[in-house]
Amino acid sequence: GLRQMNMDYVLCQALGYNTNGIDQALTFYDINCQYNKHLDQRVDESPFLSLPWGMQVIPGIGLWHIG
Repeated sequence: GLRQMNMDYVLCQALGYNTNGIDQALTFYDINCQYNKHLDQRVDESPFLSLPWGMQVIPGIGLWHIG
C-alpha cells in the first residue's frame, strides 16, 4: 500500500475532477495487474482518498508489458 500512495492520490484526484456523469474510467499503468488488486481496499482504508460513487475503474496494460 505505501508504495502505491502517490499513484492512489493522483488517481483519486483525477477521477474526482469534473467527472459528473461518467461511470467508467479506463486506466493504463504498466503495473496495473498488481496495482488494482487492492485499490478499493486502500481507498476504503484511507481518510484522504475517495473515488466517485459508482465509478467503475477498468484496468488496462499495454501490449509491451505482456509481450
